[in-house]
Amino acid sequence: MFGDKNAIVEIILEKKHIANSPIQIISEAIEKIDFCFDYDLMSSLKEDNYFWNTISKLKSKGVFLRLVTEVDSDNLQFCNKILNKGNGNVFHKSGVKGNFAILDGSKFLCFLPKDDNANNMENVSRKWNLEDTVNRFFYIKTPSFVNIQQYLFDNLCSNSTPAEEKIREIKRGREGNFNDIISDPQEILNTTNNIIYSAT
Repeated sequence: MFGDKNAIVEIILEKKHIANSPIQIISEAIEKIDFCFDYDLMSSLKEDNYFWNTISKLKSKGVFLRLVTEVDSDNLQFCNKILNKGNGNVFHKSGVKGNFAILDGSKFLCFLPKDDNANNMENVSRKWNLEDTVNRFFYIKTPSFVNIQQYLFDNLCSNSTPAEEKIREIKRGREGNFNDIISDPQEILNTTNNIIYSAT
């Protein structure tokens, strides 16, 4: 036998509303939930009152939320829902891919849209239909797997821009990619000099 004999993996096929089974799982969070939603899922969920009511209930229970998504003018209102009531951080990452949640560092829930054409990767992330599409959910409680996903999510957060910065940029009307993190002192000096010389 390969791997952990105590590993628990569930694949959930849900023909009803996308949120029914995942919301039950998400509602079990006690301390924190980390979400990563790509642009397409975030666009679909912004009109999903069932999902946002659940998020609101979790926040009122004191569950801390972190969300990594592509922040833009279309989803500002929903990013602010997480930011405004405390208990949450939102991070902007341009072109982020993947839709998943990590609950209390012990459960991993991945949302997989129905893929009618597996060979056409351009269409894979554009298949979200909350009412009609059969969507798949990948749910794992195996500690070694969840720990790796948590590590990757934490790295994603640390390499993303806080949403507050992106929101200020959008409000000023200057959308664009500005979120390079530079840690090398020589590169910082070179970049600063280039900016100063290009401004004159």
